[in-house]
Amino acid sequence: MSGAPAGSYGNANPSDPIRGSFTVSGNATSSTLVLTLESGLVLNFSATLSGTRKLNSVTDRFGKIIAFTYSGNNLTRVQDPFGRRIEFAYDATFTHQVRTATLYDNQGAVGGSVLYEYNSAGDLQYFHNAIDGQTVKKPDGTTRTANGVTTYEYQNHYLKKITDPRGTVRLTNSFENFNTSGQAGRVTLQTLPGMDGRPGANGDQYTADDVLTQYVYGSGNTAVNDALYKTSDKQNWDKVTYHFDATTQNITSFTRSVESVNACTQFEGPDPAPPAAQQFSQPMHITDFLTHTTLQVTQLIQPFTTPYFRHSHQFQ
Repeated sequence: MSGAPAGSYGNANPSDPIRGSFTVSGNATSSTLVLTLESGLVLNFSATLSGTRKLNSVTDRFGKIIAFTYSGNNLTRVQDPFGRRIEFAYDATFTHQVRTATLYDNQGAVGGSVLYEYNSAGDLQYFHNAIDGQTVKKPDGTTRTANGVTTYEYQNHYLKKITDPRGTVRLTNSFENFNTSGQAGRVTLQTLPGMDGRPGANGDQYTADDVLTQYVYGSGNTAVNDALYKTSDKQNWDKVTYHFDATTQNITSFTRSVESVNACTQFEGPDPAPPAAQQFSQPMHITDFLTHTTLQVTQLIQPFTTPYFRHSHQFQ
């Protein structure tokens, strides 16, 4: 917003969702923007003609300030009103990606630190939590070195697997076929560990209570199938199919199928809704599978350039 005329702007309409004042000061290349909300919360921003936007501070109605410090465009420190702070250091190769985050108390003592490691492609490969490498005591009185490393695996930047410090695979993604340039299609199967949290007999093999989510893509709809893995029966899915408008890609309805019983919820709008509803893809009417109206937009209010919708919940 650099270059905007200096001055103060207000929004005192009692129907508006955000009320307060907005002050712009500075010159054509650099501006200070202060947003003061009716609640007394003050947000101080800086903006430059080159496009840089930074939040410098947040002040509550009692004058307590949370301050933000930067090096270039990188956030390096967040400090609360009591002197506690968190500091960020950035990777030497991927200079806009955080390498370490360190927490300090109000006396400057380190309260904990986490480390992010990246592979040669810039993907997050290892996350070291605050206890990684520390000496911890076991119930029998002996000690061990804590492992706090979470591992992330990729294929051409697409996240394939997350493994926690205990060695449990927490997430596995399968994709549509990779093309010749190495780009994957959409996720087709996502696996989460079951309650026992143990890997299968062959490492990544599914266990009896693993939770699978299958995505089946069609023309104008996407089916999301959820099921517990079954060795002899993988067809026992709880199925939800989302239907989309071919032009806007807005959801028009979703159908839940449980034990061959279909339950459909419909979304109507934005047509013939007001133009702002069309622009922001807001549903105007929702009907559940019992044909009850659960949302009805009754009025559109447009303060400044951002509309919001007054709606009512109706149950029959």
